[in-house]
Amino acid sequence: MRRVGPRVCASARAAVALVMCLEARASAHDDIPTPLTPHRILTPTTTVGPAGAALPLAFEQAGDDAATTRARGYVARITRLGAQLVVQDGEGAAPRTWRWTLVGANADASPWRAGPTGEVHYLSSDAVVSRGLHAQVGYRGIYPGIDVRYRGNDGCVEQDFLVAPGAAPDRIRFRVDDADASLTTTGAIDIRVAPGASMRLEPPQAWQVAADGGTRRVPVAFRIAGDGVFGFTLGAYDAARELVIDPVLTYSVAIGGNGVEEATAVALDAQGRIYLAGYTSSTDLPWARIGGAGGKGDVFVARLDPTGQLVQVLAYFGGSESDNVRGLAVDTAGRMHVAGMTLSRDFPVVQPLAGMQTAPGAANAFVATVAANGNALDFSTYLGGSEADEAHGIGVAPDGALVVAGETRSTDFPVRNAHQPVAQGLDGFVTRIGGDGTLAWSTYHGGQASDSLFAVAVDSTGAAAVVGTSNSADYPVQQPSQARSGNFDATVSRFSVSGTLIFSTLLGGTGHESAHAVAVDAGGAIHVGGSTTSADFPATNTFGPAGTSMDAFVVTYASTGPRGASWRIGGSGIDRARAIAVDATGLYLAGQTASANFPVVRPVQVGGAGNGDAFVVMLRGASMVYATYLGTSGNDDATGLAVDGVGRVVVTGMVQAMGSVNHGPTDAFLYRLSSGDETTDTDNDQLPDAWETQFNLDPRLSDANGDPDGDGLTNLQEYQQGTHPLGRHTRYLAEGATIGPFETRLALLNPNAAPAAVLVRFLCQRACGVPDIPGQDTIVRRLLTLAPFARGTLDVSTVLGMADEEFATILESDQPVVADRTMTWDGSAYGSHAETAMTAPASNWYLAEGATINGFRLFYLLQNPNPVEANVTIEYLLGRGLKPVTLTYRVAPQSRATLDVSTQHPSLRAAEVSARISTDAGTPILVERAMYLNAGGRLFGAGHASAGITTPAPTWSFAEGATGPYFDTFLLIANPSSDSLSVRATFLLPSGATVQRTYEIAAKSRFNIWVDLAAPELENTAVSTVLESVDDQPFVAERAMWWPGPTASSWREAHNSPGSLSTSASWGLAEGMLGGPNATDTYLLIANTSPVDGVARVTLSFEDDGARVARDYPVAAHSRVNVPVRDDFPQAMGRRFGTLVESQGILPAQLVVERAMYSDSGKERWAAGTNALGTPLGAERVIMITPQGITPRVLVVSPGEQVTVRNLDTAPHQIFSGPYLERSTCPAMNQVGYLAPGESRASGNFSIAGTCPFLDDVRPGQQLNREFQGYVIVR
Repeated sequence: MRRVGPRVCASARAAVALVMCLEARASAHDDIPTPLTPHRILTPTTTVGPAGAALPLAFEQAGDDAATTRARGYVARITRLGAQLVVQDGEGAAPRTWRWTLVGANADASPWRAGPTGEVHYLSSDAVVSRGLHAQVGYRGIYPGIDVRYRGNDGCVEQDFLVAPGAAPDRIRFRVDDADASLTTTGAIDIRVAPGASMRLEPPQAWQVAADGGTRRVPVAFRIAGDGVFGFTLGAYDAARELVIDPVLTYSVAIGGNGVEEATAVALDAQGRIYLAGYTSSTDLPWARIGGAGGKGDVFVARLDPTGQLVQVLAYFGGSESDNVRGLAVDTAGRMHVAGMTLSRDFPVVQPLAGMQTAPGAANAFVATVAANGNALDFSTYLGGSEADEAHGIGVAPDGALVVAGETRSTDFPVRNAHQPVAQGLDGFVTRIGGDGTLAWSTYHGGQASDSLFAVAVDSTGAAAVVGTSNSADYPVQQPSQARSGNFDATVSRFSVSGTLIFSTLLGGTGHESAHAVAVDAGGAIHVGGSTTSADFPATNTFGPAGTSMDAFVVTYASTGPRGASWRIGGSGIDRARAIAVDATGLYLAGQTASANFPVVRPVQVGGAGNGDAFVVMLRGASMVYATYLGTSGNDDATGLAVDGVGRVVVTGMVQAMGSVNHGPTDAFLYRLSSGDETTDTDNDQLPDAWETQFNLDPRLSDANGDPDGDGLTNLQEYQQGTHPLGRHTRYLAEGATIGPFETRLALLNPNAAPAAVLVRFLCQRACGVPDIPGQDTIVRRLLTLAPFARGTLDVSTVLGMADEEFATILESDQPVVADRTMTWDGSAYGSHAETAMTAPASNWYLAEGATINGFRLFYLLQNPNPVEANVTIEYLLGRGLKPVTLTYRVAPQSRATLDVSTQHPSLRAAEVSARISTDAGTPILVERAMYLNAGGRLFGAGHASAGITTPAPTWSFAEGATGPYFDTFLLIANPSSDSLSVRATFLLPSGATVQRTYEIAAKSRFNIWVDLAAPELENTAVSTVLESVDDQPFVAERAMWWPGPTASSWREAHNSPGSLSTSASWGLAEGMLGGPNATDTYLLIANTSPVDGVARVTLSFEDDGARVARDYPVAAHSRVNVPVRDDFPQAMGRRFGTLVESQGILPAQLVVERAMYSDSGKERWAAGTNALGTPLGAERVIMITPQGITPRVLVVSPGEQVTVRNLDTAPHQIFSGPYLERSTCPAMNQVGYLAPGESRASGNFSIAGTCPFLDDVRPGQQLNREFQGYVIVR
């Protein structure tokens, strides 16, 4: 089958999709965890979506073989003829309906369903109506040979067309009804639902999965089929393989829960399924009501599969006033038991306790049980008296009885077989409800002042431990471990299965204590979490600068009452523990911190992001295994915590973020963290659970021999070698140092709609850190997790073992990421350089820039990522006709070497030098060059660095460039061949005008172009440049900029970048900042190398809160645009960000993108500066012919790949290999040949590495037009 379809949302690319997504997804602040430590106790990493992530969708069976699904802000009804969407913007707003109609679809197509997830249940007037839930639904034969499938992804509905071989995808046509739809000049479809509310189908993308498992782009665009009907226009593709078409729908009105959501409790069952309970006041949530009229706030419960990606049960109930759940327990049958407080007089009751059919007071506790399949309330009751009552915790006993704890002011609270039958004030209560739904025993628990119970835990004997707070002088104690110490003390008590008080004690110092969480381990020990303000709190272990304000605590008690170990945790602000869990490996604590210096160990998030952040801590004995912040720029609180049997921790709570990341005032969040150690291997596959869960493998599945990333290493070998088992994408940096004055910072950007797990390996020049794998004493590892579209920062000096090292870096990830490195030196903020990570090692490298004269220091950095030694040959190319110098070196395995070029040979002591660097094919390496100048009386006062170039090419592009009295710009050209060459420089000016000059470069030499002096028009201007060989001979090129002018003697800083071999419609830049202590400025330089005008969309992703902001920029053909972030994005002030630059339209202009950053030192303007070429994303193997010329003119492919040439002109064209007439250099291009208007054709396979020139030879003289010539670079 081959698949065709549109989609309407960012989602995982699984098929052609029409994804109807009306929701933004929030991302957690700086979602970066710390990985492997010397003992290989791995850092926690997030594996479930961050704050605000949408619950997965499921489809409900409906009549007439239809299906419905409910997402945030809208309902979709799926039928054979398409989809109907009902959009609700908020409470009180009129719903808006529009339809996506499949024109000519088969009204008798047979339905199909896949992936049953459970059932959803509705209360009608006389019965419960149950409907099946499915992960996917669809219809077979919707068009001849074409099936359609609908599925959910991240709160969106995706529509896939499955096209069988021989079927015609042009049969697929659609119409937008009940809304105005129009095709824009950029190739999108605007859908105007109502005034002020619109949607947009972004220009589609298309690709196929090739035989080698990689993806290949296919040209595609929307087409108008007449009378309001749309279809697709496709380029050439392999009809025997899957085809994916992917437009994206965006919605212009904020959609989502329009009220407050808070997940107050979480639980896990033996299968690892996740249960949530909480409170919502939203009126537009996608959940079916199973009881009560609903009102100002209701109770929700949910069950998700162990991955957190599939909803299996949803229930939603409550009365007409506010109902708030506080506790959740799950029994062995999967029933969900909740307790809390209700103000509703009509709260739904089912088989209530005697006398509890109606609300006895204005505010009452409630207890409810939801059936395991979510079909009904099995049990629901009020619990209280005539005054205020509230249940805070609930537990389930082995015999199915429920134990509830809370607080009451009622003197007539229902008691039975009570240890304390009489109320004395504000008292705690403990109530046991038998499995038959009757009151087994119920008692007050308190003194004459104020006493509250906030949590309960039931052990294997049925005994219940309850905790809370008290300021009663006569609080009932029994076998206490301490007497009253302060005004308010925490309380810990244990009741037997029959209600007898086993022990009761106070806990605290001279300040204020409150216990809010309790857990019981398999041995019966009781673990209590809470908060303290006492400087003399009885802690046996302290973490952080605790004692200055309110801190979290954990205390352990034996089942008979003696107190054991205790921990105090906190910073200088307010820290509260709200949830606790325990397993065989340690204790887990979660809560809220307002401390800027909360103690962190191997954190997921290294610092606070807002007024208050959630935290999670794991303790083992006297050690803190990990401690981390979790939060956004607002106010965040963790209220629920659970742990499974393989070291995975689930955390839930409330996020109150600023800006665009929330749907309502507050939203619920769900995180899963991976933790544990090397001692546990559930499936006995020699892979520790901790390692498997950290990389999102299944610790219950024996998969040691699996190879999910297809790199030839099994999972066991990846574990033994310390590599990434899902590392399908690898990037490299050869330079890096934290020695002496140097600091190195890595910026990372995830440009994907899915989280990215990034394993960073630092390869040191000497033994560094503490080796976690024998024989790897030069390698330090750190695992980072980036949320979708998130940007993160890693300061290398903070990594254990990396505080004083020279190193190279390897980054492996399961999603493609962008990585930039910035190095600084001199603590007064003088001097810096940056570089973008390289894609792969190579056997040949070229460096154009280099000098050891006039005070310059030149260093070559050689990284050997191989397990064996690399033999390296360097041919130093000198200027002024001097003979090259050739030297050989050995670089140790998995390490890097630094060469001070001036010390390598007498001819290199004072020279201008380029280089060709080569190794054997079996040991490819990576190369960078760093160059410094002692300027302004400072050591290395100025400097720059650049990665080497792996392939000489006949053309190079540069986006950045500036001349005039402040900047001096130089183009550095190296000719490594034995023949001289002519190079044409085309300078692109902001006005769209161009200036051309031609230069002669001698054989095996280097050459400089001082751009300021190249032409009168270039004396004082911003400029981009394209360098081209006149006769297709390859060369290498770089660009260097020095400042401030007006002469070389006044230079204080510089930056450098290699030329771009590729153009692309999409670029990523990880580094970016505005303002800060050194008044940093960031500029984005965008060059349009195409013969057609374009529009570049610039999107900034902020590190602090995950928010994104975008702006479009017109870029004329053969022109460039400068984006001053300070002027155009004022919201970036004081923030770090990553950037996506995406060309818009049916025919996206081919761009080259760079980033320049400048910062001050004291009063000296721009004392430091960096520049880096962006990272091209999603490069297509497509060449398009327009009336103005070919775009892109340079395309880089791998051996064995093809390219597709598409004629978008109204005239015919004919594509052949160069050179003209001979057509011999590149036989694969000769397979394209004649193309009529609108026609596309694939080339042959490119089998040999090198440069493949091609040209358009359709009419006399055309082959001489440079705009209709190009190159395919095979490497």
